[in-house]
Amino acid sequence: MKIIHSLWSLPLLRERWGISEQFTRSYNLFKLSFLYAKRLGYEVVLHTDDTGYELLKDVGYDRIELSLNDFKEADKDFWAMSKIRALELEDLGSIHIDGDVFLKSSRIKEIFEQDYDVLTQMPEALENYNRNYRHQVELVNSVSKLIQSPVRHSYNCGVIGFKDAELFSEYVKLSKALVDLYKNTFKLKDYYRYEYRHYERMLIAEQYSLPVLTERLNKNAKFIINQDDDIDQVCEEYGFVHAIGQYKYSDEFQSLVLQRTKQLQDDI
Repeated sequence: MKIIHSLWSLPLLRERWGISEQFTRSYNLFKLSFLYAKRLGYEVVLHTDDTGYELLKDVGYDRIELSLNDFKEADKDFWAMSKIRALELEDLGSIHIDGDVFLKSSRIKEIFEQDYDVLTQMPEALENYNRNYRHQVELVNSVSKLIQSPVRHSYNCGVIGFKDAELFSEYVKLSKALVDLYKNTFKLKDYYRYEYRHYERMLIAEQYSLPVLTERLNKNAKFIINQDDDIDQVCEEYGFVHAIGQYKYSDEFQSLVLQRTKQLQDDI
């Protein structure tokens, strides 16, 4: 099995979400994420652009692909398309993890090696859907039938992998179709310029479209953390950490990352 990292540099250099030093501080996160994955015995590959290569070339990846150079400034709001591109270019059955995901225990392999059509980190609760997705879904449904569905949840895709070719192919097509819709529909562009400017369109293209398709095609979804699980207990049991939010770029967290990186390197 193969683990994939991807880094498209432009959204980080544009200080996405108003967070400074994202790009340079991402090195420490990706390095530690890589070391944990390698400790499990996986091949770990990176998909990036020229700028990302200069940042991460010394991490130690088994292979680096410069597959993201053709993404443009106009694509910057659709940052997760780089993740989907990386999955397209690797074998079915590969697993993409975000650069702030740390696989600390070999027990995670028990989940990775199970049967599923798609694996993601977790289904997100109705509360999160109502806060971040519902209004966006209703807006898209007012101009298109692409994601019309009774689904009222999303998948957190900090970890994502496919074993079903049909589902993956349809997911790629739907994600790209949604991005094209966002770029070329005046009503959507106008809403996101003003009233919806604080919403993330990529959440719909990446994390809502997937459960819509999974249910539409009657496929089997597997999660690291299930809907009713105690999140802390499961993460402790499987040694799974996803450092979401701004705190991972703070001096305090970065210091912890550097300490753990040194410990892992000393153990190799």
